[in-house]
Amino acid sequence: MRATLQLSVRLLISTIEYAKIKPMKYSVILRKSDYGYDVHVPALPGCHSQGDTEQEALENIKDAILTYLEMEKEELNGAAVKEVEVAFA
Repeated sequence: MRATLQLSVRLLISTIEYAKIKPMKYSVILRKSDYGYDVHVPALPGCHSQGDTEQEALENIKDAILTYLEMEKEELNGAAVKEVEVAFA
């Protein structure tokens, strides 16, 4: 069985530009912890937040997503766009 993984910076840039025009939806993982609620966005590696309540955690992750996308946009400014393909045998 062969799996192919393609990574594209172009997709992330398109997502950021599209989000300026139309609201985007992201799936989040929400977990109850000893300190409240932890939440992260699987589609955005490293995008995490928390809150004392479920509602607070969900509001906080919205801010985290916007901050994440803005930081990625700044980091990618002027970067070359390339695609990388990885195949597993």
